[in-house]
Amino acid sequence: MYVIANRITVTGSTELYEEIYAEGGAFMERQPGLIRHQLVRSLHEPDVYFSLALWADQESFERCAQQHEFKEIFGRTKGLVDIDHHRCAVVSAGEPAPAAR
Repeated sequence: MYVIANRITVTGSTELYEEIYAEGGAFMERQPGLIRHQLVRSLHEPDVYFSLALWADQESFERCAQQHEFKEIFGRTKGLVDIDHHRCAVVSAGEPAPAAR
């Protein structure tokens, strides 16, 4: 599994950023290899978000990221956000046992 984890500080409109991310998320959902993506917002710093995208492998993400539509959508965040990009590997993971759900 290949994980993209970004810390995003919105310097402009948070509503506009969320709209752009929703469009980008919908694009990613149509790409082979995407397992899941999430955008979460800090409860303590309302201009700070974290985006997490889990991909089957690095190649799947790279294919998606090289597409014109991906670049066009997320390119619209230029000047709107400061992003601290992180490409990650899963070290540990867990889910509640079925009885705990």
